[in-house]
Amino acid sequence: GAWYFRKHGGSLEQAREERLRRLGVETTTTESADPEGEEDPDAIVSNDEIFQQAMEFKERGNEAFGNKRFSRALAFYKLANELLHNNNNNNGNGRDVVNPQQQTRDETVKILSNLAECHLRLGQPMEAGRVATEALVLDETHVKSLIRRAKATLQMMRAAAATTTPSSSTGSFPIDPLRFSMWIEQDLQT
Repeated sequence: GAWYFRKHGGSLEQAREERLRRLGVETTTTESADPEGEEDPDAIVSNDEIFQQAMEFKERGNEAFGNKRFSRALAFYKLANELLHNNNNNNGNGRDVVNPQQQTRDETVKILSNLAECHLRLGQPMEAGRVATEALVLDETHVKSLIRRAKATLQMMRAAAATTTPSSSTGSFPIDPLRFSMWIEQDLQT
């Protein structure tokens, strides 16, 4: 993961390239106009290019999800989200990137909601609830994200009920599932 590359002197871009390689995605690099082949450090990567790349990853995630390959879909959705989310200052190549506009917000919400559904299908309700809440911070009326957060909370409540013993009224579940969404929402707003 990205932490490994950072720990061993690498960059987030190297981590992304490694993830793409493992997914079997061909990566393309922008050819430089410089005959020496050196990259122009002042080159600007447009939002449209990044947005289109993110939409390609989202489509690949949709295909994998349709084929019930939830881990693969999760990886593609994470890449799409990373491209849209990390656009604020640069894209990992050290090049300036135009700040994301409103058009990416709606797609970001959809991608986050898709991530939440993948986490639900993989039996990861805490992560599903966190990601669905992140989508709801961007659009509090997004119905699929509301449903997915509720499903995550329900799965956590079922897990808590399954671990409850007659001698314990709270069970061994590490948190109160009913307060989970509130905690995540507070964390995301700070």
